[in-house]
Amino acid sequence: MYAVKEVRSGNILVEENPVVYRWWFKQSAVKKLLKKLNKYIIWDDLCEQNIHGQNYVLLYVGKGNSGKDRLVDYHILDKNNFHKTGILNGRISSLRASVCGLLDIPMSTGRAFIDSYFDNNCYVEWSVIKTDLKDAETKDLKSKYLPLNDHHLKSVHAKTHRKILRECKKKMRK
Repeated sequence: MYAVKEVRSGNILVEENPVVYRWWFKQSAVKKLLKKLNKYIIWDDLCEQNIHGQNYVLLYVGKGNSGKDRLVDYHILDKNNFHKTGILNGRISSLRASVCGLLDIPMSTGRAFIDSYFDNNCYVEWSVIKTDLKDAETKDLKSKYLPLNDHHLKSVHAKTHRKILRECKKKMRK
């Protein structure tokens, strides 16, 4: 488990192998982040963990054929500057888009805010996958309650939860 700011700084190297990654958010930031979804969140089903004396909540899981490309370059660094160039074509990280939408941050100007938010509130972990990557991600998606994941979770999240998340992201695509 690593602080996002440590990964961003280059002090932690992420493998170029296939990975499933998990994003943990500081518990003190979760209520504000999920405020718009509050009455649709099953708070007791959230997975919590103490990391260096503070409580964190697992909110997002993803996969990548290369941990470095997907987790670091795409989600953490926004290396291709999708906050500026990829908003209309949907190339911005779905995690970045969700956080922008839920916190009312315009995506086109929100890169520095999101970078700082992740650095101050998030830890990431990953597992190198030597078997089927999609199956490994699906296992995590089905075994954990993940409010920021909206793909493949129709049976988990209320229709209204998914609708609010989509609308929040759409509203901040500017």
